[in-house]
Amino acid sequence: MRSAPAKPGHEAQLREYNAAFAAFVHRLAADGINKRNTLFLVTVDEGDHYDGSAPLNPGCNGVTVACEYDTAEAGGAAFGTPGYTRSVGEVDSSLPGLLKSLYGNNTIFGFDFDDAPALVVPNQTTPEGGTRPGPNDPTVRTLERDISSAQEFNPIVGRDVPITVNMADEYEETILHMVNADPNREPTLTLFGDPSFYFQSSCDGTSSLPGCPIQNNGFAWNHGDIQPEIATTWQGWVGPGIRNLGETSSIWTDHTDARPTMMTVLGLRDDYDWDGAAIAQIIGSAHAGWDWWIRGQNALPWSIRLNERGYEDLAAAYKQLDAPFGEFGLGTLDADTAALATNSANDATYADTTSQLQACENQRTALVSQIQPVIEAAETGRAPVSSWEASYLIGRADRLIEDAKLLAGASTPPRFTVCS
Repeated sequence: MRSAPAKPGHEAQLREYNAAFAAFVHRLAADGINKRNTLFLVTVDEGDHYDGSAPLNPGCNGVTVACEYDTAEAGGAAFGTPGYTRSVGEVDSSLPGLLKSLYGNNTIFGFDFDDAPALVVPNQTTPEGGTRPGPNDPTVRTLERDISSAQEFNPIVGRDVPITVNMADEYEETILHMVNADPNREPTLTLFGDPSFYFQSSCDGTSSLPGCPIQNNGFAWNHGDIQPEIATTWQGWVGPGIRNLGETSSIWTDHTDARPTMMTVLGLRDDYDWDGAAIAQIIGSAHAGWDWWIRGQNALPWSIRLNERGYEDLAAAYKQLDAPFGEFGLGTLDADTAALATNSANDATYADTTSQLQACENQRTALVSQIQPVIEAAETGRAPVSSWEASYLIGRADRLIEDAKLLAGASTPPRFTVCS
C-alpha cells in the first residue's frame, strides 16, 4: 500500500476491502454457507509497519479528521545528504553497495529483497558450483561482523542508524525452524534489519551516500521482519464449536495452531503430526458434526475438558519453548546476534556461543518430542493431560527458557553448559 495511515486514500481503500469481504460473506450465505454450518478462519501471514514521519496534523484519526503528510523535501537539504527527508515511504538501500562502501567487502551473496533478507553465500571461487562455506568460514564471519556494525543514513529520522536489529546464523536458524530437508534452500544467515529499510542489490536515484539510501514514497509499509508491530498478527474464528469471545489479546498463538484447532473443532484427524496446539480457549459451543452426541454438545474433546487448565498451561509453555517468536527463540536469537558481532582471538566467543546454542537446541528438541504427544493425545480424544505430567513438563520448559535468557544476557559465554 502506498498511502500513509488515516489519509483519505488509505481510509477509502480500507472501506473497499470491507465492502469486498462483506460481499464475499453475503454470497456464501446466499448459497447456504454460513457460520451456523461452516467453520471460518480469517488471518494474515504477516503484519505491516508504517514507514514515515508523523502527520502534519497530530490528533487526526482518519475517521473524523483525515491525516495529512508532507511529501516535499524538508529542511532544504540537498538530495542524498544528511538533513534530506521525505515524510512517507520505506528507505531503499543497496546492501552489497553499503558493505563495499563502508568496509571494502566484495563478498558475493544472493538474497531476497526485503527488510529481513536471507543471505546465501556461495563458494567465492566457483559461485555456480563448489561447496558452500559453512557458518565458521572466515568469509562468512567477516560478512556477519560487517553487517553487525554497519550503519546507514535513514532519511526518515535524518541520521545514521544501525541496519541490524537481530541476526541468525545457521545454528540459530535451526532453532527458529528456518531450515528444511534441502540444504540448498538453507540461508547462510538471516538479517533482521531496521524495519524502515528495504534492502536490495542496486541503487535507486542518485544518492552518493554509502548504500545510496533513498526514501521510496511508492511503498509506505514494510513487513516480514521481527519487530512486534510486524510479528504481532491476528486470527479471526467463527462457526460451530467456536466461543463468541469478541476481540481479545489475552491468548498467545501462532500460525501453527490453526491446523490442530480446525481438526479439533471439526472432529477430524489427518496423518500429519501437528506442530502447534489447539486453541482450547476459543472452543466450546455446540458442535454440528456427526459426533456431537459423543462430545456432549461441546466441540472441545472430553480429554481436554477433563483437565482444561493443565492442557492450556502445557500448551502455553510449549509455544514459548518451540515457536520462533516464543521466549526461547527470541532469547537464543539475542545471544546469537551478540556472538556474530564479536571478533575475539580465534573467534572463541562465537565458537563458545554456538556450542551453547547447539546444546540448547538439543535439549529443546528432546523436550518438545515429549510434550507434543501429550498435547496431541488430548486434542484427539485419546487421553487427558495429567496434572503431574503437565507440572513436570512445564517446569522443564520454563527452565530451558530461563537458560536461553541467561545466555542472552551474558556478556561472555558461561564456562558451563547453560542448557543441561
